[in-house]
Amino acid sequence: MRSSASVAITGLGAICAAGNDVATTWQAALAGRSGLRPSGTTWTGAVGGSLEARLPAGAATGDRLLDLALIAAREAFGGARPAVRPERIAVVVGTTTGSTVADDLLWEDELAFPVEAGGLRAASHLRRAAVAIGEHLGLRGPRLTCSTACSSGTTALAVGRELLLSGDADVVLVGGVDVLSERGEAGFAALRLLADGPCEPFGLREGISLGEGAAFLVLEATDPGERALAWLSGTSLSADAFHPTAPDPTGGGTRRAIAAALADAAVGPEEVGWYVAHATGTAASDVAEWRGAGRVLPASVPVSAPKAMTGHPFAAGGSLQAVLAVMALREGRVPPTAGLGTARDGAPDDLVREARPVPLAAVVTHGAAFGGHNATAAITSRPSAPVRDRREVFVRGVGLVAEGADPDPWTVLAAGERVVHLEDGHPVGRCVPRVERELRGIDPRDADHGVALLGAAVGRALARSGPVRGDLAGLFAGVSWRPVDSGHAFLLSHRAGAVSPTAFGRLVVSAAPGQVARVVGLRGPSATLAVGTGAGLFAVGLAARWLAARRDADAIVATGHDELQVGRLVLDPEQDAALRTEGSAFHGAGAAAAVLALDGPVRVAGIRTAGTLAEAVTGMMDVDAIFGSAGGPVGRALEDEALAGARRERRCSPADVFGYGEAWTSAAALAWAAHALEHGELRSALVVAADRRTGAVAVRLEVA
Repeated sequence: MRSSASVAITGLGAICAAGNDVATTWQAALAGRSGLRPSGTTWTGAVGGSLEARLPAGAATGDRLLDLALIAAREAFGGARPAVRPERIAVVVGTTTGSTVADDLLWEDELAFPVEAGGLRAASHLRRAAVAIGEHLGLRGPRLTCSTACSSGTTALAVGRELLLSGDADVVLVGGVDVLSERGEAGFAALRLLADGPCEPFGLREGISLGEGAAFLVLEATDPGERALAWLSGTSLSADAFHPTAPDPTGGGTRRAIAAALADAAVGPEEVGWYVAHATGTAASDVAEWRGAGRVLPASVPVSAPKAMTGHPFAAGGSLQAVLAVMALREGRVPPTAGLGTARDGAPDDLVREARPVPLAAVVTHGAAFGGHNATAAITSRPSAPVRDRREVFVRGVGLVAEGADPDPWTVLAAGERVVHLEDGHPVGRCVPRVERELRGIDPRDADHGVALLGAAVGRALARSGPVRGDLAGLFAGVSWRPVDSGHAFLLSHRAGAVSPTAFGRLVVSAAPGQVARVVGLRGPSATLAVGTGAGLFAVGLAARWLAARRDADAIVATGHDELQVGRLVLDPEQDAALRTEGSAFHGAGAAAAVLALDGPVRVAGIRTAGTLAEAVTGMMDVDAIFGSAGGPVGRALEDEALAGARRERRCSPADVFGYGEAWTSAAALAWAAHALEHGELRSALVVAADRRTGAVAVRLEVA
């Protein structure tokens, strides 16, 4: 491990309603100048002016989300200019909805069949920003996407830092981006959460003002000397496990996240000179947040809420707060909450109303989200975190659900024969599990298809591992698509002019993991990786590293799940718009879960993420068998090329048996490998997943 768990911040980039770059955003913050403007019956924080004019000729994509991300990413990376090979530079992006241009195609696909081939590019609507940034800047490391709704930007900071501390990258360009949309405004209006004027966090006016923007930071693993602007010394994640859209009123998740981030950074609460609040303007969330934060931080700590200036820019909020934290540490001043009038009951004692000089050694910034996902970062003026001691991590139990998998999915996988049925001449894996039989406490009437799949797999894994729950047990999920069932329900209600609040609350890809965490009682670290191909295995790798290096969890359930997309049945699900060819995969719904803990029958012996599979498997292939997860000829070619020198048994992909799902197939391969080791079939195994656009992951398992 590295000598310190602090990582340097060497570059900043930002664009939002209040400023077109870091300098103008910071000046607006110090002046308490809001970028909110009237928009119909409410106020919003829209980015003004031409985005194309802020990018080099030919660089604009016409996709507002991608262009905002490129503007902020270019500013951050151009300011840092790290002298590192492109293969060692990763990109981590937090986003709630992803590309709205691609998402628009996806909405149309759900109302038409057969779909137009071009519409399948919506499959990558979440990960498009990470891919676009990597391609634009020539960065060849892994390109990961985090999607824990409004805490995604802060979650991305935690994931990017772990990439550096694990040695998978030397530099990470990390940030968050989201844009305004008419559907989003309709959803928040249905929840009755919009303010009738500029939002007033911790003030008397109730409600949210929506916003948009992007912010990015450059993180470096080695001490860059004078190029260091500040240090990301601590991060943490937690789950409320309370409600789909409302926060835990006790603030328990916030309290746990802040306490864990400070412990990770080796920073005492009394050293925190500024708290950058998530506060959106709703009484329930603002008061609950401070109720939790105030149980950790001194009552006298200065507090500001930047969303009064920017509106609520969803995933971009956390990364914008981090940029402001760095600027405050650099200049020794903290900005106010713009336009704050009378504070409501339960607000912090010291709400900053005018910019003031403050001696700053550490700043804490917090994010919260639908589904109860919390994320916190501790940013310091100098490195402060201690050396991390690694612990061994084990797979204690696994579960898998798919069509034709019962009663023994492992025997079915070993046979290697398709077990799905045909619909209109096409093979389909259509799995609808009886989740109430697998997971105690879940109401099937309150479970959409994604929740049913995920809950059933988690239930089976817990049945084999023994129960895990509580503040030290978490859930890391890998996903690829926006929830299909709930998305369709929302679309129909939106077009009917009466938006379903329930369906809207379930639109985010972290909704199903949040609901399962709530049922099981998993209140520890919570993250959702929307990487697409291999997302389930990426989640396993991140969860194992989190357990090994930290002390805020002693068990994490790692999962991958995919619903069935009807519009994809006639197309190759591995290639966005390629017509089915011989050897192509067929699409299958399914889910797999692995309970990772500090003891168990199978040891996690190695993890590596990289820009290519060849890099990921280097030095990892001395095993009894290799388990692939490809879903068609493109993925198989990637695996064959990277594993050409491995004279080892190759197991077929679960996609060949149960059908392909971008996220769940790789988690199923991990579950199958762990089962084989636990039952004495093998002594060691390597599980792999790869995509040419987003990168690769390899996990090595050994009998304990």
